[in-house]
Amino acid sequence: MTDGKTTIFPESGGLYPPSCWKILAAIFWKDLAIELRRRQLLASLLIFSVLILFIFHFSLELRIQLREELFSGILWAAVFFSGAIGFEYTMSIEDRAGAMDGLRLAPIHRGWIYLGKLVANLFFLLLTELLLLPVCAVLFGVNLFHTGFLLVLLLGTIGYTAAGTLFTVMSARTRTRELLLPLLLFPVVLPLLLPAVQAGTALLAGESMETVQSWINVLLGYDILLLTTILLLFDAVVEE
Repeated sequence: MTDGKTTIFPESGGLYPPSCWKILAAIFWKDLAIELRRRQLLASLLIFSVLILFIFHFSLELRIQLREELFSGILWAAVFFSGAIGFEYTMSIEDRAGAMDGLRLAPIHRGWIYLGKLVANLFFLLLTELLLLPVCAVLFGVNLFHTGFLLVLLLGTIGYTAAGTLFTVMSARTRTRELLLPLLLFPVVLPLLLPAVQAGTALLAGESMETVQSWINVLLGYDILLLTTILLLFDAVVEE
């Protein structure tokens, strides 16, 4: 508290000093260093996602036109379940090492802790999706390297990761967090998945960006709403 104004870092003179960005980067690089040393998370996400795609591919034996109509939903099913596994894995490492307790005691706004974990989870999930796209193109014969489709995938992934990171922290101390996390996530991300699937299906069918602009606006608006709400409430969530 200085001159009647509350700051997170009084000595740096502001809510968002350079040291906060360094903390965000440190959390991200910590998670990246753990993955480079263990080499488990990315492989698990990719294998699980490919397995889901193979199950749909060989069980449905879809016609070409039907593949285009259903593929967007199949891809998001793979992203949803593999993402839930990835969120739980990263938090389990923090919990076993007691790192989250240390971060809670740090003299920083808790929102920066959330943003650091969010950036790390988003990086791993986007990298998984990037590696998954060529596999999808081969299995389903669908051209996925479409600017509009990639934009929809990015916006959907940002919102999904934002919610997933929050609920992973909330369920970290529960005994059944592996079961609880998807149950908590699904109702929150459903308004995100529906427009993402609809927009992706329309774009793969050859529709123009103008046709799906309303769905993209919904995705963008929901992402902003989620991130804003979470950043406002995260401090209370961590305290609980």
